Amino acid sequence: MNQKTEIQNFALEKFSFLEKEKGLSGPIFVNKNRGVDIYYLAEKIGLQIEIDWNEYNVFVLVVLLSGGKIPGGYYMDQGLRRRIHLEKALKELKIQDQRPNIIIDKRNKDALFIETAINQRIALYCDVLHSNVDQIINAGEALFCDNAL
Repeated sequence: MNQKTEIQNFALEKFSFLEKEKGLSGPIFVNKNRGVDIYYLAEKIGLQIEIDWNEYNVFVLVVLLSGGKIPGGYYMDQGLRRRIHLEKALKELKIQDQRPNIIIDKRNKDALFIETAINQRIALYCDVLHSNVDQIINAGEALFCDNAL
């Protein structure tokens, strides 16, 4: 098994609670040139785990679904904001959680592109989501209130 497959499998294992415990549908895979996106979907909100092989990094985004489907674009689709980073969602919800800062610090300081570093970030994101996913899903479209502007 190659390193990318091992990292992807590790992410699937860590985030499987979203389906098994939280009842989100998924995982849904979208392979891209730069990496892979793994989605878990609720009714109006989804979570996107983006594994970026160009940056050798991982990001978690909250996604406003379009008619129950994954929207196109990255941040914007059809003139509406459709994705925000997990860190911004937590800030919008006024959730005091320092772990996203640790993730950002690790991302900025990890110059070595090694499996351990990306797996540590995956594990930290998993912990953050485990603690906060219910609040994120319940907030739903309110996280994207700037769409009303």
